[in-house]
Amino acid sequence: RPGVMRIGLPGSEPEWRRLESALAAWAARRKDAPKESGQ
Repeated sequence: RPGVMRIGLPGSEPEWRRLESALAAWAARRKDAPKESGQ
């Protein structure tokens, strides 16, 4: 993953995968719950 700033982020591949999946799940939850987006 060149160009990605990894300061303060997990360095090992399994930890990075866990972080990515957690972020993806969070983004999906936000997309499915527009009631908090001020509409």
